[in-house]
Amino acid sequence: MREELTILIEGLEIHKLLDRLNSEGVALKGIRYISREKVQFICAKKDIHIIDKFARNKYLITIQEEKGPKTKLTKLRNRKTTIAGVILFIAVIVYQSLFICKIEINGLNNINDEEVCKVLEDNGVFIGCRRGNYDLEAIEYDMFDRVKGIAWMELHDDGGIVTVDIVESVKVDITEEKEPQHIIAEKEGYIEEVIAKEGRTAVEKGQFVNQGDILISGEIQNRMDETLYRYVSAEGQVYARCIYAFTDTENIVIEEEVRTGKYFPGVYFRFGDFVFDSSCFMNSFKNYFVNERTLIDIKIPLPVKISLIGINETAYKERARSLPEIERYAEIEMLKKLKKNIGDTGRIVKKDLQFKEEENIIEITGIFEVIEEIGGEEPIIYERTEDQDR
Repeated sequence: MREELTILIEGLEIHKLLDRLNSEGVALKGIRYISREKVQFICAKKDIHIIDKFARNKYLITIQEEKGPKTKLTKLRNRKTTIAGVILFIAVIVYQSLFICKIEINGLNNINDEEVCKVLEDNGVFIGCRRGNYDLEAIEYDMFDRVKGIAWMELHDDGGIVTVDIVESVKVDITEEKEPQHIIAEKEGYIEEVIAKEGRTAVEKGQFVNQGDILISGEIQNRMDETLYRYVSAEGQVYARCIYAFTDTENIVIEEEVRTGKYFPGVYFRFGDFVFDSSCFMNSFKNYFVNERTLIDIKIPLPVKISLIGINETAYKERARSLPEIERYAEIEMLKKLKKNIGDTGRIVKKDLQFKEEENIIEITGIFEVIEEIGGEEPIIYERTEDQDR
């Protein structure tokens, strides 16, 4: 394909110029008379110097359009931004194919998707990870071992998208006859309420019980014959007032980490697997903490993160705490200990905290009264007789 120009010529007696160009072998096509003084035509780019030679100063020549592969290439070279954008787009597409940009999990109803994602992450599959650095078959085996309720599953890695197809197990409710049992006290305390659904109530409100005492008995005496017993599976709830006591000590003078005022800024940059963190080689502080302000955090189509970070030097200094401060801290710590013993069902009805100051320390005694469910199951072991069967 040759290089061509669309030319507009303006002047008098243009037909004489066209005749001269034809006689010189200049191929003209698409000749169009716009007026007696204006003519438009198309010619080869290489003939422009011949046209200029015969037109001289008599005619005004205007090149309206250039066509041809070289012209297009020249325009493209001049448009550096376009070239850079095309190269960047191609690079993004190629780079995206090297990383996982999306994870799809299908078929979950009862299983928590966080469990599935945790197994995938532990095996190296997460958004932004490099493709191929994992074993899909090994992940499937690990998923069956760690996530309960999976009947069938299959993993696919297709173009940076990991698909997890799961079929959950069908739960079959099988009702079995319960073995005879007592409801016994798992903790000591004062009985507040007994709700017996099956069996015989063995304690009264206000009665103190020790761990292991029977609260609701599964042994029912025969009214007609006191020597005979019927055994049932006792059921119900028993609530008691339980008392918990804790002791602890707190130092009046403590060491605290405080800022020294020394600081220097840094930058964190991640592009795919490449990570640059200026704090790794610029930080000379022994003790410090880092503030981070994230500017860009993109995971799709490829992981990119840019953050401004600040490294603050810290030092440990002694500080004397006031008694109210120690009391608040000690109460919070004791409530944490109590929570481990009573769980979510217990209800605190009374608390008493006592503080005794010694040399440089505070001794704390905490007593809590809690109403909670204390019943637990204990199987009944007995020898079955013919009369009991009847």
